[in-house]
Amino acid sequence: MFISYSFPPVGGAGVQRPAKFVKYMRKFGYQPTVLSVKNASVPLEDLTLLKEIPEGVVIERARTLEPSYKTKDAVLRSNNKVGRGFARKFISNILIPDPQILWLPGLIKKAFSLRKKTIDLIFVTAPPFSSLVACVIIKYILEKPLVVDFRDEWVDFLAGASWSDRGKNKWISYPIERFMEKIVIKFSSSIVCASPGYVEGFKRKYPKYTRKFTTITNGYDRDDLGSIRIKENQKKIIKKDKFNIVYMGTVWSATTLQYFFEGINEMESKKDVNIIIVGRIVPDEEYVVAAHKDLEITGLGYCDHKDALALASMADALLVTLSPFEGTDRIIPAKIFEYIALKKHIIAIVPNGSTTQILRQYSGSIIVNPAKKTEISNVCDDLVGKWKKGELLPIDEDVSIHSREAKTEALCKVFDRVLNLCEK
Repeated sequence: MFISYSFPPVGGAGVQRPAKFVKYMRKFGYQPTVLSVKNASVPLEDLTLLKEIPEGVVIERARTLEPSYKTKDAVLRSNNKVGRGFARKFISNILIPDPQILWLPGLIKKAFSLRKKTIDLIFVTAPPFSSLVACVIIKYILEKPLVVDFRDEWVDFLAGASWSDRGKNKWISYPIERFMEKIVIKFSSSIVCASPGYVEGFKRKYPKYTRKFTTITNGYDRDDLGSIRIKENQKKIIKKDKFNIVYMGTVWSATTLQYFFEGINEMESKKDVNIIIVGRIVPDEEYVVAAHKDLEITGLGYCDHKDALALASMADALLVTLSPFEGTDRIIPAKIFEYIALKKHIIAIVPNGSTTQILRQYSGSIIVNPAKKTEISNVCDDLVGKWKKGELLPIDEDVSIHSREAKTEALCKVFDRVLNLCEK
């Protein structure tokens, strides 16, 4: 049983990992039965991702009690400051660990209805973290081993500076979520993490369970790269007389473009730069973009994954950013593997950590700490200079270790180990 709230037609970066696991899982001997949400309360949809799910994969869906995303967004953007503040506090401090806790009744009920199906193992991927708590219950209903996948870090990340950003009260949410995390770690048979930084943090906190943890990073799908088709309107976005820098993904507090823009503003050749943002910009970050009207910036909003890759494939350089606050050093943005697979030059404005460990293995990476504004300016000037001289050549490296197929094989080996232990 493969449980994921984030699953097509839900869009965004988080859905790629579960969708690609399901795509390749049967190749390694596992037949997934997917259990996802019926009426997802999310800002993005990408119907093209449904086409990637292999024929014959059973997808069951359970309703959530959450209001629609449109309703939530309207409340949080309301001009009524009192009402907006109350709503934010209610969502953050009553619906613990996340609003998707309202999916639990439907999720558990649906899982119970599937108990007579042939199920050998339960796999759940998060966030939302509330689904992990539900799966501890489902584990005992179905009497099957549980494998948990952390796409993002849970309590350690929230315990940092981002608590206030998310409207959470540290004294209410932290002890409850820490308890929930402990329960999930204790009753899981194996735990997979998308970053080695997450694994290190978990091992420090839970030394009794160190053998449970495995790192399986995100990756790229060869099929996605092989099916790139450039549309006529996309050719107009990429300007032949400019150095085109493309950013893929959501822009939010952990990936703010503020440091990048400050560096670009100091460039001698900033008029030669065309910046394209392919992804959603959250309301709190919209002002950052608006404040840099002197730069040539095109914000396209969310695009289908294939359209986003098409734009990235035409870029002169690709951009990845991480803010310099606690916890971001352990994050690895999933897009970097597609950046690497496209064999483009990568401008990485990120703190030292898990992301830099990956990018240092790729010769096309230029890594700069977010705090070093002048260095950001200099490396970008250098890239533009090489581009003007025709010296910016494609990177030729074997990057197959980062393929989604290889990552799915690694996950299925985890399943093998868990089932072998159960037989003993």
